[in-house]
Amino acid sequence: MKPKGVETIQRSPYYFLEKLGILDALIARKRIEGRLPLYILSYHCFSPRKSITRSTPPCIAINSFREQIEFLWRNFEVIPLSIIAHCIHKREPFPKNSVAITIDDGYKDNYLLAYPILKEYKVPATIFLTTSYIDGKQTPWEAKVSFAISHTSIKELSLEGIGRFNLRGEKRRYIARKMIIKRLKNVSEKRKEVLIEKLIKKCDVEIPPYLGKELMLSWNEIREMNENGIEFGAHTVHHPELTNIPLTEAKWEIEESKRELEEGLGKQVFAFAYPSGIYNKEIVRLVKNAGFLCAVTTNLREVKPWSNPYELGRAIGIDEDFSKFKAIVSGIYEKINTCWGLLG
Repeated sequence: MKPKGVETIQRSPYYFLEKLGILDALIARKRIEGRLPLYILSYHCFSPRKSITRSTPPCIAINSFREQIEFLWRNFEVIPLSIIAHCIHKREPFPKNSVAITIDDGYKDNYLLAYPILKEYKVPATIFLTTSYIDGKQTPWEAKVSFAISHTSIKELSLEGIGRFNLRGEKRRYIARKMIIKRLKNVSEKRKEVLIEKLIKKCDVEIPPYLGKELMLSWNEIREMNENGIEFGAHTVHHPELTNIPLTEAKWEIEESKRELEEGLGKQVFAFAYPSGIYNKEIVRLVKNAGFLCAVTTNLREVKPWSNPYELGRAIGIDEDFSKFKAIVSGIYEKINTCWGLLG
């Protein structure tokens, strides 16, 4: 029986494997043999320090990001996404022990916090930009929801078709933000706009006009990174879930984002990221016809030379759990999860 007043600390299965040195030994052996699997890692945003509650989208503390980048720099060959795309199309093998880094949406902290570390280690990455967010022309709807809930003085929020939420305390507000954003992703784009307007009105909060400019990358920052090892891909114009809008609108979102980026960068944009990882055969066809060489999903799977270039898997939501990070890049994350689930 647990002594009174003593809390049980829950550890992940990866934690014990790391403490025993198994993960490092496995990665070292695979590296020597040239057999490390190729994974595309996915990040969203970065924070100066670790938060008590996770943000939406998920942010990683910059010290943890540095630790991960240094680990990749020592053990892997970090390659641009363009090399993966070209190898698949030319049916050529990938460079041994490769890994790739991607970042979605185009938050300003990508430039302020992550870029200096990527530049320091000379590590390439691909940032997928939602073009209407550039220069703060528009503010991501998730940011509006988060701002409204974080700054409202009301103690309870009820939103038709979404639910009733207790807003007393930081933890409850975090849970409310997370649940509301998750549920809003499952409604049509038009209904989402109406519900967000209602939420902001009920919260009695005014969204600052400068919020988007504070949160999102500028063209000057994008061009500077583009000259220093950072590639850019398209992530639509307005970040809609492409299967929730008419195909004609989806076609425009895909093609127009490519056109805007190529005009702004003065070079070809070859990669696309499906918003929220949602797509179907028709959306894949539109992306391919738009002239992209590859597209990334939110499905965790190793990338092979024979993978479908328009359905490339990614490891989503990388966080501060360094042992989990090692398990992913070593290729045993899914196996551990399966075994742990059977034991549980």
